[in-house]
Amino acid sequence: MTTTHQATAVTAEQIAEIAGDVWTSFLSMDLAPDGSEPLTGPTLTGCVHISGDWDGSVFVQCAADHARLAAEAMFAADPGTLSPDEVSDALGELTNMVGGNIKSLLPAPSKLSVPSVAGGDSYTLRIPGATRVEAVTLRSPGGPVHISIWKV
Repeated sequence: MTTTHQATAVTAEQIAEIAGDVWTSFLSMDLAPDGSEPLTGPTLTGCVHISGDWDGSVFVQCAADHARLAAEAMFAADPGTLSPDEVSDALGELTNMVGGNIKSLLPAPSKLSVPSVAGGDSYTLRIPGATRVEAVTLRSPGGPVHISIWKV
């Protein structure tokens, strides 16, 4: 867990609980706190923006292999049968669920954007002018999941 600037009442423990509930409910996968495991290889990052009385973004990042496993679990698909678009859609939906639950803990009224997903071997996804206010790394059977909240 890394906190660079406390500008929200959402804690790392709340983020871990929200993500754990989403992964368990929709994927039947457990997430456990693990603040040290880095992501390696190709990754995918889902992002939703929150606007209103609180403005910022929620990022969910994982290895591309983890995103594929999550999508297969979400869609009850056979291994290797999903397209890259279906894998991105699944991560976008997971990001939307995590972001929506985080939004409910922030000052209202606010709106949640449609999720965006970026991926590849080497890329940077940033929100100009945003500052990271909370971040957690969680461990799953498919590898680490990084979740961060950014305040604009």
